[in-house]
Amino acid sequence: MAHVRTLLRNQVKTLLLGNTAAGTNIFVNPVNELGPGDLPAILISTRDESVERQTQNGRLRRTIQLVLFCWIAANSDYDTVADDLSAEVESILIPTAVTLANDIQLVSTKMDLSNRGEKIEASLQMQYTVYVDTMIDDPYNKV
Repeated sequence: MAHVRTLLRNQVKTLLLGNTAAGTNIFVNPVNELGPGDLPAILISTRDESVERQTQNGRLRRTIQLVLFCWIAANSDYDTVADDLSAEVESILIPTAVTLANDIQLVSTKMDLSNRGEKIEASLQMQYTVYVDTMIDDPYNKV
């Protein structure tokens, strides 16, 4: 069985796959090299997780930081492309769609330019806070 963080990353990938300008360039594992034909692309990661006991019977509230790294070719219109991609992602990752989550909320976005060799790329980092309730002895299933 998979941990709820793994299930969350996979569900987000399924929701985004083919439904944004990134097309099928949606990854849940680190990617060593993205070529110009691979952009835009989205890398899905879960970062920090905090856990709080909610009830005496062992119900836990997991607060998971879900981060989407969106890589975009840095042309003269990269900021508009990033905003459009962000809007696509935001319209898909809503609480009713991410059924594994008890709630999901976009908390920040950050735009950056990076120089990787001869290529300049733009990246957009979208951070979500995701709340998932599980039982203390069952990190595999939402309650």
